[in-house]
Formats: sequence, C-alpha cells, structure tokens
Amino acid sequence: MYAWCVLLSILFLSCNKQERSTSVHYLQRVDSLLLLNNIEVAKRTLDSIHVLFPQEVEERKKALLKKYEIEELELERNFIFYDSIIRVKQTVKDSIEHFFVVKADSFYRGERVYEHFMQATMFPKTSLKLDVTEKGTLNMSSIYSGNFPLKYTTMLISSKGVFIQLEEQSSRLYTFRDGDTYWEIVNYNEKNVQDALSFINQFKQETIEITLQGQKKYSFILNNEDKNRIISTWYYATLLQEYNFAKTQHNIINSKIARLREKNKK
Repeated sequence: MYAWCVLLSILFLSCNKQERSTSVHYLQRVDSLLLLNNIEVAKRTLDSIHVLFPQEVEERKKALLKKYEIEELELERNFIFYDSIIRVKQTVKDSIEHFFVVKADSFYRGERVYEHFMQATMFPKTSLKLDVTEKGTLNMSSIYSGNFPLKYTTMLISSKGVFIQLEEQSSRLYTFRDGDTYWEIVNYNEKNVQDALSFINQFKQETIEITLQGQKKYSFILNNEDKNRIISTWYYATLLQEYNFAKTQHNIINSKIARLREKNKK
C-alpha cells in the first residue's frame, strides 16, 4: 500500500512538471513566432495558455504581459505609419494651400472655410461654386443670376452625349432679387457633390455643359478655369480629409500606447 502511494505521488509530480514545461514551451513558441513576425499566431498562442493551463498563474501572468508587449509593438508600428502619412500630407498641403483663401463667412459657420482664390476674385455670375471646411467637408452650390427667374428644380451636367442629373432639395433653395437681377442658389448634398465632381473630373478634357431646368431653362459652359478651380478644390478637400483622419488615428494610437504602458507597470 505504501509503495502504491509513492508511485502515485511520483506520477503526479511527473505530470505536473510536464504541464509546467508545456506552458513554458508555449511561451517560447511565442518568442519564435515574433522573430518570424507572425504576430496573429503569436497572440492566439498566448490566448491558448489561459485556456489550456488555467492553474498556471505565473505563466498566465507572463502571457498577459507578453500580449501587452505585442499590442504595444503593433500600436507603435501603426503610430509610425500614420506619422509618415501626416508628414507626406503636410508637405503636399503646404505646397498647394496658397491657392486657397479663407472665406469671409467662416466666422459665422464656426470653422475655417476655404475657397479657391480664382473663385474668391471671380465676378458674381452663373456658375458652380465650391468651398471646403478645414476638416475637408465639401459644399457645392449652383448659382444662377439673370434677368428672369428660373425656379429650377434640376441641374444636368453633360458632355459628349453623356449626362448626370442632380435634383435640387426645396429646403435648400434660396432666391432673391437685386434690382433687375434674379438670383437662385441651390446647395447639394454630399452624394450629389461627389457624383458631379466625379463626372467633371472624368470629362475635364472635354466641353462640359451645365443646364438648369425649371419653369425656364438656362445653360452655360464650364471653361477651363472653372474646371481647374472645381477639380483643385475637390483634390484639396480629399487631402484635408486624409490629413485629418491620419492625425486623429495618430492621437488615438498615442493614447492607447500610454494606457498599455500603464498596464505594464501594474
């Protein structure tokens, strides 16, 4: 009986030692995976330690700390990535922002709003006008001025027999009269803006006609200066969106790194 108890004790210690060595082996495997830059498999291997060895408190602590280290490593890589994006976008932004001026009504809109300098110096006329906020939000308006009211509800943009149609939103139609001149201004939603600018960009080498249709109809041609002004503003808006997105992600990642480092201290 005594011999049998001794044998059971030896087997128990042997199994316990084997279990410990296996959990250690998992941690060693993680180091090997990291050397091969196989981060996702390394994280899954660390998760396995908690499932397979719930009693191995020390190894589980090491696995948790290792998981934090890996997450910090990933965040630092993303931080460097977005840092490089910010630098590139900043360089491009610095090279073209002199083409844009702050609109006079920015104060009333609560943020800086930019327009192309050619538009800012353009004599009031029937045209498409764009502006962009400092966050990259585009606004597009079709502006009509003439000797008679149109009360237009539709704008057609056409080139080489192809066209797109934008419907005005009655709640965003503004009309007024200045002496003998009638003015009608329609602001378009984001989808309409993107559709219009994609079309203009696609046919920028061709003749592009704008037709405003309502109780009466009026058409005009976008000249090369108009097309360059419109496409440049679209490009600047996209650049500002990408720049601001990168800065936001950069700040978020920086905060996450700080929180992880606090966890590692505990």
